[in-house]
Amino acid sequence: MIIVIIPVVIALFFLSPVFVAAILLFPYAVTAFKRYKMLRHLYKTAELCGYRVRPLHKWVCFSTNFADKYDILIENSERAYVIKLWSAKKPDRTLVINKDGTVCESYVVPGGLSAEEKYVVTGKPRSVPVTRCNFRVKKTKELEFILLYYPENDRVYVDRPDQREPIVEGQKIFGKRMVTPKTFEKILRRHRAAAKQNSLTSAPK
Repeated sequence: MIIVIIPVVIALFFLSPVFVAAILLFPYAVTAFKRYKMLRHLYKTAELCGYRVRPLHKWVCFSTNFADKYDILIENSERAYVIKLWSAKKPDRTLVINKDGTVCESYVVPGGLSAEEKYVVTGKPRSVPVTRCNFRVKKTKELEFILLYYPENDRVYVDRPDQREPIVEGQKIFGKRMVTPKTFEKILRRHRAAAKQNSLTSAPK
């Protein structure tokens, strides 16, 4: 019996770090997979709308929130969207932008003896680095900086001196316009439709 148990114990000893790593990396793998599916749809929509898609590095799906570079450039002859990806660790958490510019996620957990008693757990605040310009475009193009938010948090707040103010889609945070992929695709289609309308009205009769 002991002869059988010893190899099992040894195997578990060496495999346990693998299991722990798999558990820790699982949320990031899920986020990367969701990003991959989202980006496939976004790239197709952008190309149908007459835009060129340029990934700005090899590992776009695995880009972290706190990376100091942009991830994607979507452009046409007149306009360029410079995109930084941002994802929630878990969609049911709240993203809080603190007064000092750091960010953290908070979530509610049950506590105490009663079902109504709950506690708010706040993660460790982290500084968001200034995103460096790792791209080149013609100076004549109109630039717009986008924070593409997916998967998104349940809520986003910014701490003000007197209150906690909700951030809604379309507002600017970290110097970028925060939008979801669905809204961004609508923006691409709307600009494409406006360009077609302008070409029709300016065409000689």
